[in-house]
Amino acid sequence: MTEQMELIVVAYNEIKRAAEVLKAAEDVFKKNKALLEVSTAVAIEKDIRGQTKAVSLLESKQKRGTRIGAAAGGVLAVLAGPVGVAGLLVGALAGAATGRHVTKKPEQQFSNRFLQGVIDNMRGASSALIILTAAQYSEEIHEKMAAFGGTISHHLLTDAEMKALSQGAETSDEETVVDPQTAEKTAQIITTLQEGTRGSGPQFNNVHVIINPASGQDQPILNTLNSVFRAAGLDWDISITYGAGDATRLATEAAAAGVDIVAVYGGDGAVMEAASGLIGTGVPLAILPGGTNNVVSVELGIAKELVEAAALLGGVSSKLRTVDMGRANDKHNFILRVGMGYEAEINKGADREMKDKYGGFAYSIAGLKALKNPPIATYRMELDGEVVEMEGLWCMVANSASLGIPGVNLVHDIDVGDGLLDVIMVRERDLSTLVSVAGSVTNSERIGKPLPHWQVREARISAEPPMAVTGDGELWEPTPLYAKVIPAAVQILVPA
Repeated sequence: MTEQMELIVVAYNEIKRAAEVLKAAEDVFKKNKALLEVSTAVAIEKDIRGQTKAVSLLESKQKRGTRIGAAAGGVLAVLAGPVGVAGLLVGALAGAATGRHVTKKPEQQFSNRFLQGVIDNMRGASSALIILTAAQYSEEIHEKMAAFGGTISHHLLTDAEMKALSQGAETSDEETVVDPQTAEKTAQIITTLQEGTRGSGPQFNNVHVIINPASGQDQPILNTLNSVFRAAGLDWDISITYGAGDATRLATEAAAAGVDIVAVYGGDGAVMEAASGLIGTGVPLAILPGGTNNVVSVELGIAKELVEAAALLGGVSSKLRTVDMGRANDKHNFILRVGMGYEAEINKGADREMKDKYGGFAYSIAGLKALKNPPIATYRMELDGEVVEMEGLWCMVANSASLGIPGVNLVHDIDVGDGLLDVIMVRERDLSTLVSVAGSVTNSERIGKPLPHWQVREARISAEPPMAVTGDGELWEPTPLYAKVIPAAVQILVPA
C-alpha cells in the first residue's frame, strides 16, 4: 500500500489570487524538506472569458527524475519548478512537453488528464490552488492556507483514487481510463471550485441585454458577452434600440417578463433610459459602457472595458448600489445632472458628426467654441422654497459629482444615493479653476475653490435670457426648469 495522500482544494474569487497565495506560501514548504518532497501544488487561473491564464507547479529541487509533460489535448503545458525569485511559471505552450525533471514518485503527482478535467470545468474569472500531499501534513497545510482566505475543501484519497488521479504522470498513455470512483471524486472537487469561484456578489441566472447600436464605440459586443456569460453560466438574450425611449420600454418589458437583471450597452443617455424603465420594478441594472462618454460608469467605479464590466454579472466582486434619479418638468428623468447654459451649448456643438469624427475630443472642441460667446444669464432659483438670484455661466442640478474623469468631481458632498439633488452655479470667474482641474487626469482632488452649492429635494429655475438645457447628454426644451429627486430609484450593479 502506498503512502496515504490527501487532496486539498482552495478556490478563490480573484483571478490572480491562487498564484499569489502559492508564491506567498513558498516558505511553508521551504522550511520543511520532508513536506516539500511529498507535496505538489498547482495554481490554476481562468480569465473572465473562461480561458486558462496560467498553471504553476511547486516542486522539490531534487535530482532529475520523473518528467511532467503537456496536458491532455495539447491545450496547456505544465511547467514544473520551484516558486521563488523566478516567479510563477506560465504554461501556454500548446502541445509541447516542456519542463524540469523532479524526483516525485508518480503517485505524488497530478496527471495531465486530471488537471485538464479541472481546468475544463472551472468557471471563468476565478482561480484555484490544488495541493496533493501526504496525509500527515494535511493539517499543517490546511492551517497555513486558511490564513489566505478562499474556500477550502480536502479529500482523503483511497489507493484506487490516488492511482487514477496520478495515472499518466509517469507515461503519456492516452488509453488510460479514470475509474468511476475517481471520476466522482473529481466531480466533487470541480463542484467545490464552481461554488467557490462564482463570486460572493449578487447571483443572477438570466440577463436581458439592451444594446444601443448608435453608441460611440466600435467593438465586437456579442462575442465578448457570449464568452463572459457562458463562462459564468448565465442565460441571456438581447434587444436593440432604434430611437429615443426604446431603452426605457425594453427595460420595463424585460422586468415584467421576470428577468433577474437588465444590462444596457451604450452611453449615459441609454443608461438613463434603461434605469427609468426599471423604477419601481425591483429589477437591478448593469451598465456595459459603450458610449462616447460614460460618466455614470466613472461615478460608480465601473470599468470602461466591456469584458470587465460584463464580469460583474457573474458575481465577480460585485454588489448592488441604490441610486437616486431626478425628474425634470414632469417628463424627463436624469441620473447624472441637468445643465443649463454652458454645458448645454457644449452638447449642442458636439453633435453626432463631431463625435463620430473626434470621439470624446468633440466635447473639448465644442467647449472652446462655446467660450467665444459665453452664455451668461441671471438665474432665479427657488430651492426648497428659498429664493436665490445669481449671474452665472453654467447652472446645474446634479445627482452625480463626476466630470467623467476618475477622481475629479464638481464639489464635495454629492452622493448619488443621499436622497437629495445638488444645485451648483459656475460663474465666469470659476471657469478657469474648473478647466484646470478637469484638464489634469492625474489630479484626484475635488475643485479647490468652492462653487456656490445647495442641496435640495426640488428646484424651480428660470433664466434671463432663457438658456438651453441638457439632461444626461440629451438636449431638452429651454428654461424654465422644475426638478425633483426620485429617491432610491434603481439598484445598479457595481464593483464590491
